[in-house]
Formats: sequence, structure tokens, C-alpha cells
Amino acid sequence: MHVLSNTLLFPALIALLATVLAIPAAWAIRSAGGSSGVIAGGGRGVGPTWSLWFTLVASPLLLPNYLAYAGWGLLRAPRTPLGDWLAHQPEWTIVAFNKALAVAGLSLWAWPIAAMALAPGVSRLSQDVLDSLALDSVSRPARSLGLVRLITRPLTFAFGCVFLVMLGSVVPLHLAQIETAATDSWRRLSLSAGMGPALAAAWPVLLVACGAALLITRTIVRERSIDEPDAGVPARSARAAPILAAAIWALSIPAPLALFLYYVRPPGSAVGWLEALRQQSHAFWRDSGGAVVQSLAIAGSVGALAAVVAFGTWAACSLGDQGPAARLARGAATLLTLVLFFVGLSPGVLLGAALAHLTTRAPLWLADSSAPLIAAHLLRFGFVAALLGALAAVLEPRAQRDLRRLDRATGLRGWVTAAMLPRLPLVGAGAIVVALLSFHEIESTIFLLNPGAQSLSQQLLEQLHFARDQRLAAAAANLLVIGLALSMLAAVLLARSFRPGAPPSIGRGSAIPDQKQ
Repeated sequence: MHVLSNTLLFPALIALLATVLAIPAAWAIRSAGGSSGVIAGGGRGVGPTWSLWFTLVASPLLLPNYLAYAGWGLLRAPRTPLGDWLAHQPEWTIVAFNKALAVAGLSLWAWPIAAMALAPGVSRLSQDVLDSLALDSVSRPARSLGLVRLITRPLTFAFGCVFLVMLGSVVPLHLAQIETAATDSWRRLSLSAGMGPALAAAWPVLLVACGAALLITRTIVRERSIDEPDAGVPARSARAAPILAAAIWALSIPAPLALFLYYVRPPGSAVGWLEALRQQSHAFWRDSGGAVVQSLAIAGSVGALAAVVAFGTWAACSLGDQGPAARLARGAATLLTLVLFFVGLSPGVLLGAALAHLTTRAPLWLADSSAPLIAAHLLRFGFVAALLGALAAVLEPRAQRDLRRLDRATGLRGWVTAAMLPRLPLVGAGAIVVALLSFHEIESTIFLLNPGAQSLSQQLLEQLHFARDQRLAAAAANLLVIGLALSMLAAVLLARSFRPGAPPSIGRGSAIPDQKQ
């Protein structure tokens, strides 16, 4: 009962805090033009302001989920004021601090999920409605309460999205010694108890993952399209929202990075800070350079395969039921999406252990290759690619889709010319996102390592376990640079996929090839 209550309580606390942190970012996206440009389905193009906000909002997700936990945790390192104070406190104080740090750290990683889930609901709020609310409310608390009532459903949706993701989260909760169903499964697997006890321990997470996968698949894998939104009354800029959103983002990335850089020199050491950073960075690349290159190669392969998944889901959702081949493609996409969401919402340690068990029966050349890791990471994060594929299908304007079908451009060639090419950068951005998630994956990776092999994830996990703060600080600082550079590239590609411009000409005599050609 204790494990079950923790399984529900801590993801709920993380989801609640992440949703609160996401409100300023969602409001800033609305003010930047996200309502009509992208999120609400406008497709009318976005400007550099929206691209900047997307980069800020999305970047914490593309970095390790233990980043904020480990970075802020350096404040309690030995020979620091907080560390010395905690050393003289009762054990329950230390335990409570570690749990609070895990909740806060995961919230600082997960708030972008809540922001992107909340932004559509906030963006659909009419400025006329907001003006009326301001006139009718006698005080600021009353106005805030009225605003919360207007976005109750988006807030609930954002909370649910983070809650689902956090149910299967393991690493920070495991490090904080919070016993949930996911961490209990990891403990049983580490003790070689076998898959049976591990699956039995994770039944609450697996049950929720199954129900959520069914619901999500039913929602996204169906033919939908958008109408061009009315211009309406333009949203007025909220001054406080961008400032608060930027401050929350600073707590998620720059502040932990600054702590990593500061503590790269041991407290009380006579070595200069720059020299300590140089030494630790040199040691990181000397000891982990090969693991970084291998992890990047695996991540690149996973990203390429994720692009294939996105294209497949996109085509299946766009082609409709035009013939047996299209119906077969839709059925295959539905089944694939269902599997990917179920696996993605389940604990990664179960996936890694299951594939490790299967590789014992595989040929030696296959078991010793990178194929099991690539398969694990694709199954773990392929749902992101499927979701982006469904989003790309939804973003095709209904008028464009209907004209494409009237022109009998219902086949694959017509879809490629009219629908796919204008949104092609979206798939590139999705591939980079999945590749970055693969690059930082720990949970499934540790079970698929060959004996004697040392991967980047294994090294980082050991440093987290044994409080090797200086090595971890140097590793995190170097990996942050890689992650931020790639996340900026993903943001640029996404902005290009929503840039202003008329869709391809559709009609008799247009350039779209006929399905029968």
C-alpha cells in the first residue's frame, strides 16, 4: 500500500508543480502569436518571437531529466553551508530534503510538457472574454479565479500529461530513495528477481499506461484537419508572463549549469576555477569521449528511424480510407501508435530488461551489436514521432485536403507534393528531439550493455550514485552545450515548417500528380 500511494502521490505532486510553473510560459506563447500560428491550428506562419519562446520552452525536455536534481543537489555537497547544516540534522530531515529536491527537479524538467499541453487552451481564449472578465472582476484574486475557471479543462489536461510521463520515471526518484512501482521494479530487476516479480510490482503503471495508450491512439490516429482561424481581436501582450517564464526557464537550465560550473572545483581547493574546469573536462573527454561518440551514433540511428515512424503515421492519418492499401496503412499505424505509447509510458527499466532477455536467445552478432539499444530507444521514444506525425496531418488545412481529393490527388504522390513538402522540417525537428532523448536515456540502456562495456549513461549513473560531483559537473556542462545546440536546431526547423506562405496550388491543371498517373 505504501508503494501504491507513493506511485500516485509523487507523480501527482510533480504534475501539480509543473502545471503551475507552465502557466507563464503558456501565456507568453499566446502573446507571441502561438494561438493562430501553430498551436490552435492556424498554420499561418510564426515569427522569430514564437521561435524563441519555443526554444526556451522545449529545451529543458531535451536535456537529462536528472539535470536540475543533480545541479541543485550540489548545494548540499560536503563542505558547503547547506551540506554542513544537513550533516547535523536528523535523518528524516535529510530524507525529506532529498524527496523535495526530486519533486522540484523533475518539475523543472517536466513543466514544458505542461506548457505545450496548456498553450492551446490559453491560446483559444478570446481577448473579448478576457476584457469582460477584467471589467466584471472587483479584485485581482477574483479575476485570477475566473481565469482559472475558464481554463480548467486545459489545466486538467496539462496535469494529466505530466502525471502520465512521471508515472514511469525512475532515475531521480530512485536516487532520492522514493519507493514507487517503477523504482520497485528496478530494485527487483537489480536483485535478479526476474521479469515476473518486476512486472507484478509495476502493475499500477502498466495498467494506467495501457488505458492511456488506448485513449491517445483513438484520439490521434483518425482523419482530422483544421480550419483557418478567424482573426478576431488580437491578443495583447502580458508583461509579467514572459518575465516569469524566463525566470522559470533559468531555474531549469542556466542555474543548474552555473552550479555545475561553480562546483567543478572542489570546495576549499587551491586549484583555480578555470584550471579545474579544464582538468575535469579533459578527464571527461579522455574517459568518456568514446562513449559520447557511440551514444551520438545510436541517437542518430534512432532519430532517423523516428522520422520513418513520423512519416508513416502522417501518411496513414492523411490518406483517409481511399482504398484497401490506405485502410491497411491506417490499421498498421493505429497498432504501431498503440504499442509505442504503451511502451513509452511504461518504466524504461522493464523494456531494457525484456530486450536483454530476448538478446540472450539472439545470434551472437546481433546481441553484440548496437541493434538492441537502437530498438529499445526507438520503442521508448517512438511515441513522440507518432505524435508529431499525427500533428502534421492535423495541420493540413481542411480546404487544402478537400481540394486535393477533388483533384483526385489522393494517392501517395499527391499527398507528398501537396501536404508533406510544406511541413517537411517538422519531421526533421521531431527526429532531433527523439535523438536527444535517446542520447540521454539511462533506464533501458543499463540493462542492454555488454559485459565489460561502459556507456555514457552508465558512467553518469555511477557518478550520480557515488556523488562524484566534479566529474558529474564537467560531464553535465559539456553535454548541456551539445543538447542546447541541437535543441536550437530543432527549433529552427520547426519554425521553418510553420513559416508564412501559401500552400501549393490545388485544382484542375495543378502540379499535383493524379493518383492514377
